[in-house]
Parts: sequence; C-alpha cells; structure tokens
Amino acid sequence: MLTPFRELTIVHAVQQPLQEPKFDKLVPIKEIVGATYALVHTRITNDAKSSAKLDVRASWDEPVDDMLAKKWTTVHGEAHVFDLPIAEKDNTLTVGEPETPAQHEGGQAAGEDQKLMFQGALLNTKQAGKQKSIVLGPGKVSGVFEVKKHEFGDTKYRKVKYYAVATTRFREYFLDLIDPERYAELTQPADTQNKIPNQMKKISTGEKTLAQEKPPAIPLTRETSVEVKVLNSARPALPKILYVVPLFEWERKEDDGSIIRRRCGGGFRVYMDRPWYSSGDEELLGVVIARDHSVISADDHPMKMYVTQWGLDPIWKSAGKLKTAPTLADFPSMVRKQTGVTIEERPTDKVDIAGFDVMYDEERRLWYSDIFVNPGQTYFPFIRLGLVRYQPNSIADCFVSRVVLTDFNQVIPDRVAAVTYESPQKIKVQVAGVFGLAKDLDIKDLEKTPAELLSSAFMTTTLERHAGDGDLGWFPVNPKPTPIPGIMVIDPDAMIPEKVYGTKMLWSREFNLTEPLKNPRGQNG
Repeated sequence: MLTPFRELTIVHAVQQPLQEPKFDKLVPIKEIVGATYALVHTRITNDAKSSAKLDVRASWDEPVDDMLAKKWTTVHGEAHVFDLPIAEKDNTLTVGEPETPAQHEGGQAAGEDQKLMFQGALLNTKQAGKQKSIVLGPGKVSGVFEVKKHEFGDTKYRKVKYYAVATTRFREYFLDLIDPERYAELTQPADTQNKIPNQMKKISTGEKTLAQEKPPAIPLTRETSVEVKVLNSARPALPKILYVVPLFEWERKEDDGSIIRRRCGGGFRVYMDRPWYSSGDEELLGVVIARDHSVISADDHPMKMYVTQWGLDPIWKSAGKLKTAPTLADFPSMVRKQTGVTIEERPTDKVDIAGFDVMYDEERRLWYSDIFVNPGQTYFPFIRLGLVRYQPNSIADCFVSRVVLTDFNQVIPDRVAAVTYESPQKIKVQVAGVFGLAKDLDIKDLEKTPAELLSSAFMTTTLERHAGDGDLGWFPVNPKPTPIPGIMVIDPDAMIPEKVYGTKMLWSREFNLTEPLKNPRGQNG
C-alpha cells in the first residue's frame, strides 16, 4: 500500500539578520528657511534573505535653557523616523536621492568625510532650488522609496544619531522569545508547560498579576548607527546684551633679584541675559565686521550702524596708528570665523563674523563671552561692538540674528612692570608700554627730549609700608606735599620717562630706603 507523497519545506530560520544594515549614504536636508523637518535621503545595504523590515530611528541630546531653572540643562530626544519593507532580493534600499549634496556648516570649506559624511553645511539657495526628490512608491520599483520626512517640531540645529535596525525574516519562528508566557507550549515539553518559564517573573499587585518579560539573550534585530548634523533653518533670536566690562590677563615672573608682572589688556567680558540656545547647540556670540572699509569712512553709509567700529581717543595723541576698521585678524581669541554672511537688516550686503564661545555664570545666572581685540600699538582707543547670535550650523541666510550695538568702550593697553632689588636699601621700578600725549608734541623728537613728557604723559609710583590688616593696611612712607595755590608742584611720585622705543615708552624711578628690606617679596615694605 502506497501513501500519497507530501511536500516538505525546510526552513533554516535565523534569529538575527546575517549582516548588520549599513548606511552607505545619509543626507538630511532642510530645503527652506523655517523648515521644522528634514528630508532624509539615504541608501542602506542589508541582507535581504534574512531581513524582513528595516526601521530608522533617531536620538539626540540638546541643551535647553529654562528660565525657571537655576541653569541650563541637557535633554534627550528620540524618534521613530520611518520603516521600510524588505523584499527577498532588496539588498539595497534607496530612499529619495542619496547623491543629493550634503549641507555644510558655515565657516569651513565644504568636503565629504567618509566616516561622517554628513557634517551639516551651507547650502546656497540655487542648490536648494535645483533639488528634486524622486517620488516612487514601494510597489512600483522594488527597494526604491520616496524621500522621508523627519519632523522635529522646531528649526534648531541638532547632532542626530540615526540607527538602521533590521528585523529577522523568521520572526514567527521565535514567538516564544517574543511572548514567552503565551507561546511557551510551542517549545517546551508537555510536563513543563504548566510551569512558569525561566524568563518570566510574576509580580502581584492586589487583584492583578503582571507578567514581566525579560528580553531574549540574543535579540531578533541587528543595527548600526551614524551621527550627522541637521542644520538650523531660522535666524537665531536677538542676544540680550546687558553690559560690557574690561577684561585682563595677568602674567608674573620672579627670580632672586626682581619681580616682573605683565597686564594683558584688550579684553572685554560681555554679559547677556537668559535664555541661550535659541538655534540649538554650539550657538556662539558673533562680532560683526565690515568687509568693505569704505563703510566706516562714509558717514552716511547705511551699513555703518550694523558693524563694529573703532577710533582713537580725541584727547590723547596716540604714538601708534589705528587702521580704518577692524578685521577678522584683529580678534585673536575667536573660535570660529565666517566671511560673506548676510544680515536681516541689509540682506543684499555681506559682513564677516568672528565667533566666540559663550559660558554660563551660575552665581549671576547670566551668560557671558570673553572677547579680545588687538588695536595695534595705540593708546586707549574706543571700540563699539556690533554683536549677534551666531549659529554656524545653519542653512543659507540663517547664520546670525539681528545686530545689537554696544556703547563705546576703551581698549586698555598692555603694561609691563618690573621691580629690581639693586641693593638691600635701593630698589628700581620700571614700567613700559604704549603711550599717548596730552599736548601736541612731535613724537619723532621724543627720543631726544623725553623730559617734555612730564607735563603730558606721566606715571606715578608710591612706596608704601604694610602696617595694618589685609589689603587696606598699606600706607605711604612719604606723605605728599600740601598743594600751594597758584604754584605748580611736580608730583614727587611721578616716574621719569627714561626712553622712547617707537610707539612704547619706558618709565622708571628709584627708591632709597631708610632701612634694608628683610624679605624683598614679603609684606614689610
């Protein structure tokens, strides 16, 4: 007796896809100003025979400056961007146009990085106008899909990590790993079906019993990730400038016979009110600089009220010359620079931007930025800063906010002071630095007649004794003479101009002490 044949299909089910999916290209694009979403163009390779579905997920961290909190915080965001079915021959999935040029951040030359090929950057409006996304439904061409949208809900810049997650094609063969309590009888012997699986724990909560599922030791998916920049697509908010104060750096050098101390000027600390990060992470404070110096020279030029200006003090005749207008090279502490930037007030004109880091002062609950400027060998010039919020990770015409002008502030020059112990009862004090004149003297003749400076540019030094407590316990050794009406008396503490070196001057004075110094660096004189 013969039985009819039966056809058997033997499936070699694998719990995971045989290969990890891989982003060959990933280009998130913000096409228009004000876009709250990115168009995701990508090409992903996978093992189609063992993969049934591909999910693209995203995660990122971003700073948030909540005014009700004591300080800014970092929040985490996640999103499921899209998913794609995988046919058995679709080893490559194409979404949109993966060859779309990547957007690049401002201030750096555009270039593709093989490891991080999507470092956001400038996309000009002509490029944006030429882009066309192919619109092909998944049923028309296998493995080819229309461009996908990743909605963020705002226009901010973010550094996003995208994950390509492939799920096994044989998921139905591992139901016991998906829901062990429901499908335990499929894989366990009859005598153990009534037992609680090892992967299950039961927690009693009054009348209900909740089953907690432990994830399988080996998941049903494989994934890879890549981090890209999704650019800001709107101009940052106007910075709230509160006040500007001078900033100094100090250098000190000592040996057995002298103390040398240098005061480095040229700095300003700009304090700003909260909040910050209106355009996302890496937001800077920018100084607006004129590209064309004729803007500064012309009194009626419309751009003059939007750029940084400087000028000499009209009361003092500076030994050094000052350029017509500052350039990017005059801001040595900037962390980023960009040329040819548009501003909202004058969209047809271009400016240069020097970007500076912004820090948070927890005690004051204010933001601040330190800006150092180099006006050359000039004596106390004035500068008025044009300031903006600067987001280098932006699309075209979204890099900077509107401009805020500060008051005019004077740039304090560098000074070097040296105290030399020539003998136990004699010390010499010297000060050097740029100088200015209060009277109209020919600077070229100063090397011959430095004494003329006594009535124009002089400096004083006072010998004091520490006879009290703290910093207020210092008192002059020799009190100043009482001024006599109608008679000019030379200040006995005036330092004598000793030498002129181009734009710099050396002042000096010697002190003869009534008693020897016990410790030249101590607090006894």
